[in-house]
Amino acid sequence: MAAAKVQLEADRVIAEAELREDVIALATELASRVVGEPLGELPRTRAIADEFFADTVLDAASTD
Repeated sequence: MAAAKVQLEADRVIAEAELREDVIALATELASRVVGEPLGELPRTRAIADEFFADTVLDAASTD
């Protein structure tokens, strides 16, 4: 039973990371279309996305 819980948690973490990457890719693509320039190539793009998700996690933790 304990091994199943560990595996389930590992699967959750992997799925969350994959979803985060998908959201970043889609948001960057959408923003690029709105602005008319490829934003995915900017060095700051990834940092902005990471900061957003860090703030989101902190906000969710503070409401629990």
